[in-house]
Amino acid sequence: MKSVYFLSDAHLGCRSIPHDRTRERRLVRFLDGIKDKASAVYLLGDIFDFWYEYKTVVPRGYTRFLGKLSELADRGVEVHFFTGNHDIWCGDYLVKECGVTLHTEPMTVAIAAPATPRAGKPRFP
Repeated sequence: MKSVYFLSDAHLGCRSIPHDRTRERRLVRFLDGIKDKASAVYLLGDIFDFWYEYKTVVPRGYTRFLGKLSELADRGVEVHFFTGNHDIWCGDYLVKECGVTLHTEPMTVAIAAPATPRAGKPRFP
């Protein structure tokens, strides 16, 4: 059974945090490391420090991260992007170009956990 991963508050592009490119590369390495283990990735807001998207223009940068999101989606991993107060200006770029599912409202998701054996003789519900 594959796992579900949750990430938030990366604040890519934040000028007050040094070594932004290094932070982006670490995030990409993490996503690369889970690509075969993940059934879904939930990005829970403020992934970007500010994401201003217009009809034909998106922010400069983040190509490594956006490429990795696209790769995950192409591999069949569900990628859910919940907007936070720093990335509420999302249009359809992430959906159309990267294959993510964009959420602008809170939602509840039921995620089934695998049965775990208890002490003694293994039992599975």
